[in-house]
Amino acid sequence: MPSDPRLDNILRALLQPYTPASTPASHSRLFASCSAILTTLTNPLNATLLTTQILTAPAVWTSPDPLRASLRVFGTFQSATLGKMELEVRGEAGAMGVQEWITAVVKGANRNVPRWKHILLLGGVLSAIRDGRDGQGGKGKSGTGGVAGGVGGGGNAYLIPRVTRRSLEDAFCRAVNLSVESGSTAATVPGGVVSGKPGKHLESDVLSLILSHSINHLSTRAKMLIDYDALLPVVVRSIFNSSEGFQSGYFLSKIENDVVMRDGLLSWPAKSNSLLELQYRLSRPLFTSMSSVARLAGMCVRESKSPGSIHILLDWMNEFTQTLTAQWNMTRLSGVSLFDEPRLIDPESRRATMPVVWQMLKMVLFTAVLVVSEVSARLVKEKEWDEGRKVVASKILYMLRGLYFITSRLGTQGFTSYNFVYMSSIDILGMHKEEAERWVRSVAPQNVGTIPSPLLLRTYDLFFLNTVEHLIPILPASLIHDLLIPICTPYLSASRDPNLHDQFESAHSVMLAIIAAAPLSPSSTSPSACTTPTTTVDPATEVLPKYAGMIFSSFPGGLSRRQFRLAFSTLVKVCEVPPGENRPHGRGEVVMNIGHQRAKEAPETPLIEAAGDGGVTPAAAAAIAASATVAASAVSVPNNSPSPPGSAGSATPSPQPPSPSSLPPPLPAPYTEKEIYILALIDSLPFLLPQTLSRWLTPVAVLVAKDVKDVAGKGRLRRRLWEVLTDGELDVDRAEVGVRWWSEGGRELVEGHEGDVMMDSGSGKEEERKEGKKAEGGKEGVKEEKEGVKEEKEGGKEEKEGGKEEKEGGKEEKEGGKEEGRKEEKEGGKEEMTKVLMEGEKRKMEKKREHAHVSAPAGAAAAHASVPVPAPAPAGGRRRVFAKL
Repeated sequence: MPSDPRLDNILRALLQPYTPASTPASHSRLFASCSAILTTLTNPLNATLLTTQILTAPAVWTSPDPLRASLRVFGTFQSATLGKMELEVRGEAGAMGVQEWITAVVKGANRNVPRWKHILLLGGVLSAIRDGRDGQGGKGKSGTGGVAGGVGGGGNAYLIPRVTRRSLEDAFCRAVNLSVESGSTAATVPGGVVSGKPGKHLESDVLSLILSHSINHLSTRAKMLIDYDALLPVVVRSIFNSSEGFQSGYFLSKIENDVVMRDGLLSWPAKSNSLLELQYRLSRPLFTSMSSVARLAGMCVRESKSPGSIHILLDWMNEFTQTLTAQWNMTRLSGVSLFDEPRLIDPESRRATMPVVWQMLKMVLFTAVLVVSEVSARLVKEKEWDEGRKVVASKILYMLRGLYFITSRLGTQGFTSYNFVYMSSIDILGMHKEEAERWVRSVAPQNVGTIPSPLLLRTYDLFFLNTVEHLIPILPASLIHDLLIPICTPYLSASRDPNLHDQFESAHSVMLAIIAAAPLSPSSTSPSACTTPTTTVDPATEVLPKYAGMIFSSFPGGLSRRQFRLAFSTLVKVCEVPPGENRPHGRGEVVMNIGHQRAKEAPETPLIEAAGDGGVTPAAAAAIAASATVAASAVSVPNNSPSPPGSAGSATPSPQPPSPSSLPPPLPAPYTEKEIYILALIDSLPFLLPQTLSRWLTPVAVLVAKDVKDVAGKGRLRRRLWEVLTDGELDVDRAEVGVRWWSEGGRELVEGHEGDVMMDSGSGKEEERKEGKKAEGGKEGVKEEKEGVKEEKEGGKEEKEGGKEEKEGGKEEKEGGKEEGRKEEKEGGKEEMTKVLMEGEKRKMEKKREHAHVSAPAGAAAAHASVPVPAPAPAGGRRRVFAKL
């Protein structure tokens, strides 16, 4: 048989050991040559020989990077299989067809080749054979033609017989199971220090990496052949404990050696060894495929049949998070918050080095959550976890607490997997009172009543407050008194420290949860849960007075306007109608009195807070003042003003003030402190008892109409009061109180003396329209408009007199209705009142149209036509009744 010179050359190159003189380019050419020659071989014995040499050759496996070499071997067999099938489609396969070629190549993985290397060969071949059921093989032939898959598309695709594919899948799954069961890939003691030697855990790393690329190409039948209980610890060890993975968290230990002080700032140089090692680690094969490896671990969790494997997994991950947190806490960078970084870390480190380590930590968080999300899914769906569900949920929360120094910086908004894991664990723990109490005591801060100075401990406190907020209803009163309230108290007083803003908000949330929580009734809990009384603290007697003082002392400055309004309305709600039985009602009026007094004394200065929260920053306040000055100068300086002295005969024209149309759009008016207090009072109206609501509608309306001087603020308050009265926030009884108050003088009180524009955004718009009409219509238009206003006032007086007569008639009807029955009196009075008010509104609108048509000049009519007419209130419900009133 004549020899093939290309085969001789490639075999000679494979038998030579790897030398330091070998470059990555020459190594890549070696794998490319192996793939090309293996595709074109026509002798099955030569194909088997070359396959065996690729799997055992010194030139491949003595390289300093065996994991990358394994991935290239996998790619070599994958590309060779694709090339052979393409030759078959074109009719250029030669004497050896695809099936015969695959058989010859698979024979190359003989007994002299380790089992874990069989996965490289079989996985590469299987990944090249695309599943015809996905539409990538022959059209409509996978189900009836006795074939399973192929390469290419359309009718010219080469289809692999189903028997061949099934044999390959069985061999691949058998190789995976034998590799897992062998001592080479068995996971050792978890959490131990992992050696930095490249080949220490090569087999398990290769198994995890190649299986993550190949498992999606297996059929459902083949996937069920894998022993996932044995595979799970191997994959998890490769991710979290391997030297190619996260190295048990010890990759952070070298950072502190390179951090120095430079000009009073912490500096982590961009050319330090620790940074170069992190960048190298991020480019490793296991890191670049970390998402697929994490999905493989999640699949192992999903298909695992042993609950013990899940518990071992969570124990390993908790140990990993503890080591990772300890290593991060050893660096000086861990003590710098995100707010203090510009002040304590130099710009080069913040720009070049810090993003690298946070990218690594972000990958740790995403990988851990992706694995644990499958555990949470099983806890939610499967019933056989009833006994161990609470233990697993508590372990998940322990793990999330260890990673919270990453989560608190990156945030969880949009991170749906994390939110699912976190909230589902809290829900499960909330169904088991004793386990929840045990978990709360185990993670509670050690020094109760003080704020710790290390940033990591404050981060733990933040996680504790955010989590315990959801567990308040099932915690005993003694735990709340002795532990939760003392922990929250120092953070409630830290409203001015920007580094404690998150803890400040969380402490307020916990206090509101304590106040709003209803006591558990014995019938709503299990017998085991009722052995200890679980009533929460009585807010009216113990928590409420102290917390109310903290709320008023924290605004403005600590609480934002939205937070203050929520806290105030919650206090009113709980005090007016407290949860549970045998609690005194009607105490919300005390809080309303305090808020009313604060609203009368509060200044009307803009709030200095986040602009997105309705406040105004100092720069924005200056911009508002500047825009107001420019607008005032544009209006006050006439266009025909004489030239200043000395400008006569000058060629340069005098500067003209900008026209109103060229001015930038005005900035939205900021909220004031007085306005926020009044809004809080308005928000609390739906929570008052009906008899208390009837007493408080008038004082709140007086604040809106008389105490607020700002036009824009008054318009916002009117709109909010209108929303409370008409948009369904009041129930039936309270809405009846609102209708009666509105019809008996509430409307006139809210609108003041500004006439007929109901619930307008403010009188400023009406004054601007009048000014526009005066400017365009001239003096005659002004006189006619004044006369029209007088006529409207006279007409309004007549309507008021008619309204009085209608009220007297309504009273007579009500007196007659009392004799006939209470129900008939209400219905008759409402129908009669509605008819009379509808006729009055029609007459009023006709008078307005006639007056506008006769008396308005041309310029005023044009200005009036450009003003948008407010849309009428929607028909039906309370809004229609209020609109008619």
